[in-house]
Amino acid sequence: MVAATQGNNKMKLKTVRKIDYWIGIPICFFISLWHLFLGKLIFSKKKTPRKILFIELSEMGSAILSYSALHHAQKQFDKAELFFLIFESNVESVKVLNIIPPQNIITIRNKTFFGFAVSSLAALRQTYKIKIDTVIDMELFSRFTTIFSYLTGASNRVGFHQYTGEGLFRGGFITHWVLYNPHQHISLNFLNLLFSLKASNNETPLLKQNLSNKLVPLPVHKVTPKEKADIFDLLYQKNKAINAQSPLIIISAYPGELLPFRGWPINRYIDLVKQLLETDQELYIALTGLPAAANYNNQIISQVKNHRCIDLSGQTDSLKDFINLLSLAKVLVTNDSGPAHFGSLIDVHTVVLFGPETPALYSPIGNSITALYSDFSCSPCITAFNHRNTVCSDNKCLQAISVEQVLTAVTEAYGNHLKVKKLN
Repeated sequence: MVAATQGNNKMKLKTVRKIDYWIGIPICFFISLWHLFLGKLIFSKKKTPRKILFIELSEMGSAILSYSALHHAQKQFDKAELFFLIFESNVESVKVLNIIPPQNIITIRNKTFFGFAVSSLAALRQTYKIKIDTVIDMELFSRFTTIFSYLTGASNRVGFHQYTGEGLFRGGFITHWVLYNPHQHISLNFLNLLFSLKASNNETPLLKQNLSNKLVPLPVHKVTPKEKADIFDLLYQKNKAINAQSPLIIISAYPGELLPFRGWPINRYIDLVKQLLETDQELYIALTGLPAAANYNNQIISQVKNHRCIDLSGQTDSLKDFINLLSLAKVLVTNDSGPAHFGSLIDVHTVVLFGPETPALYSPIGNSITALYSDFSCSPCITAFNHRNTVCSDNKCLQAISVEQVLTAVTEAYGNHLKVKKLN
């Protein structure tokens, strides 16, 4: 099944994995048998896409990285209408791309299992009304989404398939089996799903093309002067010494509860903040995150003991507010998580710390990215092939990234940004 998103009220990831394994596999097996003997007679043949539903439920960052696939869907199937299915808590990551009409975004609640089940049935009824004919499932080997794809009645059902690989059984009722490539960036894997719709029927495995030239830049989010003023007021309320010319660095340090081993050690963040503030006496640093990040960020604040370090945990009410905040910043420092990809929408220089996952697959897209990665032999240890479930309890891959490395990356990005500002 899919990974739940961050937050105290979301379904526990371990529970989601168990449901997907113990319930998802049998359902996929029996649907496969039914489809083999009866389903092919009932389902109509593949048809030209007219109503395309993209599914990416659980990862806000992956929703951002699907932009190239959405962009080319508009070009390749210009008469088709695009729809998107995503968790309700992640819906802003689709809206901010400004490519799917808001009324075409279908959501599923994920705070409780009951809410998840009820809203899933409601979403399924909605696809019937829309008459979805094509589903592009961008989840990595989720059984729920492949079952959902089948139940929509869509003639074209595109998804990742293991082919000769063992494990991660999703059944045999996908119409376009696309080989998931763990050596290609995930945005290219998403493009493979889309372009498989135009591949030859006898092409196996899908997709026998190089689509690297099809990647397109992310849209730049436009921030109005009023929005900048409103978000600056938030900073001013926290520290009245700050002014509109004060240089600002944003740090998203909280690793979340679901995959905490993706976080750089908190003592490293404390040292980094101290050294940055000592380096530039005019610099301000804002710590961001969901409300759940407050205790974590307060630990940093209490150790740094500098009024120029500001806690904004839970203070940005929406993803748009967070992106507006980034528009005021010189640099963003973050773990491998959603904020790294949001930075690409505003073109702030982003320093992102990778460990259990690899930037080769999940690096943000853009020209202002510095990805730090220790490249350990055991990394990446959370992948599509293990449901992002690692046995690691000691993330030495992240501990190997020193404060000096991050400080160098930040100061270089900070200096380059100032040079660009002067030239302009």
